[in-house]
Amino acid sequence: MSGLSHSGAYRPTQHRWHQILRFLGAGVVNTLFGYTVFAGLVWSGAHPQLALVIQFVVGVLWNFQVHGRYVFYVQGYGRLPHYAVSYVVIYAFNAFLLWGLLQVGLDPYLAQAIALGPTVVLSYILISRALRPSPQEITQ
Repeated sequence: MSGLSHSGAYRPTQHRWHQILRFLGAGVVNTLFGYTVFAGLVWSGAHPQLALVIQFVVGVLWNFQVHGRYVFYVQGYGRLPHYAVSYVVIYAFNAFLLWGLLQVGLDPYLAQAIALGPTVVLSYILISRALRPSPQEITQ
């Protein structure tokens, strides 16, 4: 009955709130790291699209470490493929939402700011599921 109130409504447990706060903190660290990689590559002369691809690959590996160890306490790399697939879905969702908001005439900065909220929520849902151990991993 963890997480259920007396009225039967679901309420996240204190652990879940701490996890969400760690997830948001990790997001800040991951974003700073990713932007630094991107900016450093562009500054070094890389084409922005190439810098973005490299930043995405390096970012997935870095973010897996931060999310896995700091937020969800995952050891090893067994969940990395699930995590990488989640990141591709999150990227596609964000890109599609951004495209739609641009189509209605929003400024790119405002459009991405609006897309950020739903993208962060989806990120938490997918990443927490990707990093959740399978029943076989729990019993080992």
